[in-house]
Amino acid sequence: EKLDKPRVICVGANIESDVALRGLIKNRVNVVSLVTLPSKEFDGVSDYVDLHPLCHSNAIKAIDTKDINSVKTCMQIKNENPDYIFVLGWSQIFKEELLNIPNEFVIGSHPSPLPEGRGRAPVPWTIIQEKKKSAVTLFKMNKGVDSGEILVQKYFDVPNNIYAFELYNIVAYNLCNAFCELYDNIISNNVELKVQDLKKSTYRGKRTVGDG
Repeated sequence: EKLDKPRVICVGANIESDVALRGLIKNRVNVVSLVTLPSKEFDGVSDYVDLHPLCHSNAIKAIDTKDINSVKTCMQIKNENPDYIFVLGWSQIFKEELLNIPNEFVIGSHPSPLPEGRGRAPVPWTIIQEKKKSAVTLFKMNKGVDSGEILVQKYFDVPNNIYAFELYNIVAYNLCNAFCELYDNIISNNVELKVQDLKKSTYRGKRTVGDG
């Protein structure tokens, strides 16, 4: 049986958020609001995209914040009564109070085949480690880092001699498809959660300017 359209809040303010949100809108996902950065205050976000015009033209409420765990932002999210929160692209860790808001759960994403490649800078590391294949993983967020149960994994080939920005665009496209697939699974009551095998987990460090 198909469920009623669950209420989805998206979180994001960058290129992959833009690609994924457009895909969700096209697939008629019931996105009620988007938590995003204020238009003028995106310092330090290198791939920032102002998603306010997209929200406005699709009757999606924008919730502006620089701290997603703030009391004010949590209240605004709670007031939207979300069934799910889809994290399209956001760099802050979600605290427990925020994770407990949706009626169902919060879905995070990571551009590696989890449990392999947890942690920082997954796109450059994929290139540095000369991976021939990689994946986008959607998972049920918990208090750990990239450690929740896996919902969807989309594998893709990594072309030779690729630049980080080109790989980032491939990741964004696959992220969009993964979230659309997950939504289809949700409304057809077909969600499967797979526990990550901790014995297979690997971690990557943060990259600095000197590593470039």
